[in-house]
Amino acid sequence: MKRGLVWGGIAIVVLVVVGVGLSRMGTSAETNNAKERVRRLFDTMKPGGDPQTAIFLYWTGKLVLPPGGQEEFNRAADGFEAWKAQRDIKQVSSYEIKDAVLVEEAKGFRQAVVTVSGTLDGRPFKLRVVQLDPLEWLP
Repeated sequence: MKRGLVWGGIAIVVLVVVGVGLSRMGTSAETNNAKERVRRLFDTMKPGGDPQTAIFLYWTGKLVLPPGGQEEFNRAADGFEAWKAQRDIKQVSSYEIKDAVLVEEAKGFRQAVVTVSGTLDGRPFKLRVVQLDPLEWLP
């Protein structure tokens, strides 16, 4: 009887530890993916970078033409230009990504929401990053 309780207790502890570990792994992956998306975007906005890749990274974070073909690409390009104009960005000369924070976990069909912050050409920035959504500046 006692042995059954001990093994049951051990099983519960293992499940809790594994659950916490998996939860943290998901958080780490989501914040790392968000930072990587922003890093790649800013790299493509440097002199000699690929403007088309920058548009894809801004719009959805994917390096493929968005569903909707040329019309959707035009919307993405217009959105990207408006996004850059909000911070008067022509091209990037330097940046530093300092932090990424999981604001909202992914649930069901909803993607995780991550804020990424740092400096861009010497000015602080903060971005809302959601996979498959355009990037948004935060105050």
